[in-house]
Amino acid sequence: MANFFWGDEDGSSKWHWKQWHALCRPTCENGLGLRKLEDILSAFTLKLWWNFFTSKSLGAIFMRQKYCVHGEVQNSSQTWKCMQRVRHLVLNNIQKLIKNWESSF
Repeated sequence: MANFFWGDEDGSSKWHWKQWHALCRPTCENGLGLRKLEDILSAFTLKLWWNFFTSKSLGAIFMRQKYCVHGEVQNSSQTWKCMQRVRHLVLNNIQKLIKNWESSF
């Protein structure tokens, strides 16, 4: 994205009209309404953690068996480390609903 806004054009550098944080502002505040990459990464990581926590898929089962053996976390990958950084956000904002003898998160 940086090359699109500030990269080379015909061998010469483009002008830096605005800083990245200014481009991420809403259009009503004279920005372009772009999302911050950190926010996008956080959202995807939260979704990955939620799927790991609630899913019975093959991927979730694999992750639980690989990283959560006997309640201890084993050697971890970069993905697992990212998931652990957002774990507290999910756990602090989770609510359990009990209705008709079934629970839902």
